[in-house]
Amino acid sequence: MYELPTENKERRKPVWDAIVKREKLQPIPYEQVVSWGFGDFVFGQGFDNVSSTIKICQAGFQECLDSEAMFAGLFERLRKMRLLPTTMFGTLRRASITNSDNKRCYAKQQA
Repeated sequence: MYELPTENKERRKPVWDAIVKREKLQPIPYEQVVSWGFGDFVFGQGFDNVSSTIKICQAGFQECLDSEAMFAGLFERLRKMRLLPTTMFGTLRRASITNSDNKRCYAKQQA
């Protein structure tokens, strides 16, 4: 079973402190790095939270946002602010692949 973010979070504190020191990140206290309760809410749901965008489109909102591009830009911004390490993903790189439904997905491969 998945361990919720607030479960045993104190044992992860030394790991984060070591990353902050090694990567020369801004010294934000571990307890303030994320919203722990929100993580518990999102990851602790016993169901998938899938929402339809039909009503918002019918109301005139036609623009879309590429989630992958948005997160890539956000993570890059956080790296430049020294809030995330530049080596966050180590030597792993993502490769675009196509699954059996012919939808794009990603797999981690060794660089």
